[in-house]
Amino acid sequence: MAKTPTLTVIDPASKPNPLAPPASLGKAGAELWLSIHRDYVIEDSGGHQMLLRICQTADTLDSYDEQIARDGRRSGPRPACANIPC
Repeated sequence: MAKTPTLTVIDPASKPNPLAPPASLGKAGAELWLSIHRDYVIEDSGGHQMLLRICQTADTLDSYDEQIARDGRRSGPRPACANIPC
C-alpha cells in the first residue's frame, strides 16, 4: 500500500517577497528595481534577468559617478606618475 504524503502548510510570511530586489544589488540598483516593479508587472524569467542586468548596470554607473566626484573627470589613460612627482 502506498504511503499518503504528509502535507505542510507554509506560512506566507516566511516566503521571500518575489518583488524585493536581490541582495546583490547596491543602492542605485535596488531603487531602480523597486521603481520598475511599481510601474510594471514582470512575470517571465527573461524579463527578470534583463531587469537584474539593468539594475547591476545602474550600480556600476553609480560607482563611476562616485569615482568621478572623488577624482575629477579625466580623458585618456592615467599617467603612470599621477601619484608621485614626475
